[in-house]
Amino acid sequence: MTKRGRWPHAVAAAWWPRCSRAPTRLAAITGEHLRGAKLRESDIHPFRRTFEELQIGDSLPTHRRTVTAADIVAFGGMAGDYFYMHFGKIAAKESAFGKRIAHGYFVLSVATLGRY
Repeated sequence: MTKRGRWPHAVAAAWWPRCSRAPTRLAAITGEHLRGAKLRESDIHPFRRTFEELQIGDSLPTHRRTVTAADIVAFGGMAGDYFYMHFGKIAAKESAFGKRIAHGYFVLSVATLGRY
């Protein structure tokens, strides 16, 4: 702890907006990737690496994809998952997310295959 009783990464976060390299430095200190930190791009998909080969910041640039309500309905029908968080607009509004969310396996399939 520092003299003020704060952890170094908490102190560093205070000057983060003024330093463009701060996210990368904080990621190196904390061992966690932070938004804005340097990414490591590679032609090798992260899922084809062993755990020991992965490093903080490894990424794989892909095309952008907008998830639509039709995607959620189609995936829910295919998977048989009609949980209210995916389909109940009113019930989902009262949840921690505040709105409907995509199925976890839908997100995983799009991330790994680019489609479902």
